[in-house]
Amino acid sequence: MLQRGSRLAQPILWLVKSNNNKLWILNMASLKPCKTCKNEVATSARICPHCGQKLKSGFFVKAIKGVGTVFFLLVLVGLLMPEPDQTKTKVNIAMPDNGSLEEQQDVPAKNPRPTEQKAFLLAIVNARTEASSALNDMQKGAALASRSKLICSILPSGKRVVDWYGTIYSINANSEGKGVLVVEIEDDSWVSTWNNALSDIGTNSLIEPNTNLFRDVSALSAGDTIVFSGEFFTDRVGCVSTHNLMLSSKINRPEFVFKFKSVRLAD
Repeated sequence: MLQRGSRLAQPILWLVKSNNNKLWILNMASLKPCKTCKNEVATSARICPHCGQKLKSGFFVKAIKGVGTVFFLLVLVGLLMPEPDQTKTKVNIAMPDNGSLEEQQDVPAKNPRPTEQKAFLLAIVNARTEASSALNDMQKGAALASRSKLICSILPSGKRVVDWYGTIYSINANSEGKGVLVVEIEDDSWVSTWNNALSDIGTNSLIEPNTNLFRDVSALSAGDTIVFSGEFFTDRVGCVSTHNLMLSSKINRPEFVFKFKSVRLAD
């Protein structure tokens, strides 16, 4: 009978008696210490023969533990990740009466200017374009003459206009307290009264105090969009009179002499 501590032929074996009087034959080539009682046990043992301590779990238990660990980590990552900003993907849509979805689109505003005003402004733009490619002042003069002829064909014989649209550029008064009004009818194009009594001789464009027109205009401010009526003045050379003296300014920044009859805020 083998006694504890007896040596056998290679591989080296040990005969070990456990606490429950069971005998264990151990291969010394594959031993490890028990973490509880510190005695040496076989590496393949699941229970320590000395103290009965469970040494390692089986493959199935290990697999369950591994899957549980991975699941826990996935849940943790999901909780820590921020939610995407859903507002960035929203599209403004409208539901029409027929129930279908359509993207909202801005409807361009209707141009309220009367036909003769549109034609008047187009004549100014065309003259600027023609003059911009002119090689000399004579060619610029030809562009101005073409504009004057076209404007004369657009305006009625009395050069009176009704319900034109514009934006108040400035409101002032001269030294006599008469109203001076400048209205922008398009970019770099204006209609206005004279600003002094001497220049106003023969046109009477300055707005007289104590009139309904004076009260209406004085209640407005620069930047207001207005509807106005009145008349231009005849010029022997340019069809309609302007405040401009230089050829270039007459073409590129015309300011037409105008006598206002009525002025009101645009709807």
